[in-house]
Amino acid sequence: MNQFYISVIFIGILLIIVSFVWILYDQKKSLDYRKNIDEKKEDLVAIINEAEVMIDELNKISDYVISQIEAKNEEAQTTIERTKTTIEQADRKIEELRTMGNKSGSHLRQETRKIENVREVIGTQGLHLMNFAQENKSEKRAGNQKEKIVHITSRQMEVLSLFENGFGEEEIAKRLNMGKGEIQLILGINK
Repeated sequence: MNQFYISVIFIGILLIIVSFVWILYDQKKSLDYRKNIDEKKEDLVAIINEAEVMIDELNKISDYVISQIEAKNEEAQTTIERTKTTIEQADRKIEELRTMGNKSGSHLRQETRKIENVREVIGTQGLHLMNFAQENKSEKRAGNQKEKIVHITSRQMEVLSLFENGFGEEEIAKRLNMGKGEIQLILGINK
């Protein structure tokens, strides 16, 4: 009977040892899982920071383009206003010359022709300027942006070089441990 009790005690001790080993293994597994989560969290924070930098750069570029378009539009408007006043002055001069009775007829016609020629030239230039202003307005409405230099990080350069070497978006995302959306954003901006 003693041997029975000894074997039961031995089996109990063995089960306790197996349980401790199992608990230690489970704790190690949970620590590894936590480390993995922390690494993923750090990667996600880095991706978010890079996206914020990209957004800031895009905002700066769009602000620059809008300010340039507005400046050109204002310049065109002032030129149009100057052209209108010059045309009005030419019209007044023509009327003055017509009403003047003390000048000879041929001299008056020559002066009138000169002023009308000047008026035509100014009017043509005014039309060109008005067309230019309308084009600027339509470009502004359409959101047409000029190409600007965007500074690319080394991580973005890796994405571009892998893409140029024939890797797909998912393969690049797996290789560089990045999100597929971020890869698409980088490739879209590069286009």
